[in-house]
Amino acid sequence: MALFSKKSRAIRCYETAAWFYDRGNYAEAIPFFRRAFAMGNAEAALALASCYREGHGVPVDTERAVQIYRTMSGKSVEAMWFLGQCYAEGTGVGRSDKQAIRCYHQAAKKGYAPAQYSLAECYLEGKIKQPVTDEIKQLAVVYLRMAARQGYASAQYRLGYCYESGIGVSGFPERAVQWYEKAAAQDHTEAQYRLAVCLLRGVGTGRDDKKAVKLLRRAAENGSLPAQLSLGSCYYDGRGVRRDGKEAVKWIRRAAEGGFAQAQVLLGTLFQN
Repeated sequence: MALFSKKSRAIRCYETAAWFYDRGNYAEAIPFFRRAFAMGNAEAALALASCYREGHGVPVDTERAVQIYRTMSGKSVEAMWFLGQCYAEGTGVGRSDKQAIRCYHQAAKKGYAPAQYSLAECYLEGKIKQPVTDEIKQLAVVYLRMAARQGYASAQYRLGYCYESGIGVSGFPERAVQWYEKAAAQDHTEAQYRLAVCLLRGVGTGRDDKKAVKLLRRAAENGSLPAQLSLGSCYYDGRGVRRDGKEAVKWIRRAAEGGFAQAQVLLGTLFQN
């Protein structure tokens, strides 16, 4: 009964902290996060660590954030994943791909989708200190598929890209489109762009310029430089939208100013002509 009472108090402290935090009263939230963390509340621990990382209500202290993640890593797969992220980025601790992969692997074994995705990325990017063989790529796809089936948008996009490019799996553009669609529906910018490209080219699906333009606009507004260039090109050529030189220049200029080399070259050509 005493344990239940302690758990209830921890939940109330966390909910009070969250109430203050959601309203931007970070300094008021911190004491309640600390109390709930001291009573073992995992959500409060992660929130408190985030405050130390971002400087919300307390001075930035990434080492303190790492201490919290390490303390909670045996109880929370999310804390284990965050600890892996800190090792991967060198945030609050010495950078170590080996330690990051160890954390990702432990969290991935327990079914945590972000860790499965992060582990797959480590395999594909060659962070395991051995050649990225076909077997390694296939293993990465296994983890991507696990995370994608849980609805993790980044894994859905990456799995689609693997199917489109034949990385760790046979090239299968139809399946690539299916996974791009799932990720795009969650507003994943890269998936929106890749799906639009497939629709413009008729790869893995029928051509649909109007649908492609809608996807390009969403991705462009989210800051995708390739999408901005492609959207500008659609306006210039009149593909899926009425031809409009001003809109074409606007989007191509935006991509060029973002540092996208292809857009810079095209913009220069447009001005020259």
